Amino acid sequence: MTTIPVVDIVMPTYNHERFVAQAIESVLAQKTDFQYRLYIADDCSTDGTQAIIKHYAQKHPNRISAVFSPHNIGILHEDRLSIKVLKLCKARYVALLEGDDFWTDESKLQRQVDFLEGHPNFAISFHNATVIYEDGSKETRNFHPPNQPAVRSLEDLILDNFIQTNTIMFRRGLFGDFPDWFYSLKLGDWPMHILNAQHGKIGYIDEVMAAYRVHDKGYWTSMDLSVKLFEIIKMLDNIDVYLDHKYRRQVRAARAKWYNQIVWVCYDQGELNVDRHHLGKMFRYCGSQERRGLISLLLRRHAPAVYRSLRKLANLARSVRAT
Repeated sequence: MTTIPVVDIVMPTYNHERFVAQAIESVLAQKTDFQYRLYIADDCSTDGTQAIIKHYAQKHPNRISAVFSPHNIGILHEDRLSIKVLKLCKARYVALLEGDDFWTDESKLQRQVDFLEGHPNFAISFHNATVIYEDGSKETRNFHPPNQPAVRSLEDLILDNFIQTNTIMFRRGLFGDFPDWFYSLKLGDWPMHILNAQHGKIGYIDEVMAAYRVHDKGYWTSMDLSVKLFEIIKMLDNIDVYLDHKYRRQVRAARAKWYNQIVWVCYDQGELNVDRHHLGKMFRYCGSQERRGLISLLLRRHAPAVYRSLRKLANLARSVRAT
């Protein structure tokens, strides 16, 4: 009888020829007192990724299972391959590692399993990671600065996604099927973390145990900033309804943050005058300071003479108060 592993690892790949061998090797290097299995989900790569995967799967048939899509499905589809593979998992815990990243600590899986085994009221474990910029445009840095909270919550996760995908381990089967709206999003890890975080706390291990690559072929990093921001707002709208508005305050604060960024991005791209809908949303959700900044921006762009006059009055008022 086949023993069910304690951890299943899901590795989505697409045209990761340069990186996938290192990703797989970092999984095989894990030292544990339990069994684990790697599921590789390749979305019809057109480079040499599949040949590398097949080599490792043939060499380690008891540890690696590979699933190849006959055509590129992409992320915006209910048949997205990584989710189909996720549903194949039978282990107690699930870890994620994309094919262009890798783990740097051979005790990563053991430490996260030990944590979750010892903390049954926690749904998620995550840790720190190194961020590597492949083009050398920025220096390597840690994803999280020091002094991060050891325990986080669903409320925190709604405000911001502080979990790097290749650092997470979660309990399998915490929620049922993915809701229909999940498949309409261009981002998948953040809403999935939220779905899991409904069922327990989030524990942080303050150790760097993975590396995250930033490169121009990455799905999320290569996306236009304004598209990313609109996708986050779309996710928040769906999450608010899904959670029956129980976290309305956190969702409202998150909307304010991201709408504020949307307006400034639109301004930088010269699109502010055509996006009145999102301007209205920003006025609705943002605080007084952000509203003042927006009014100043609008006047500077569309009524520069009025803006200069108001600036002069403000400077005069400050000088009078100072005397």
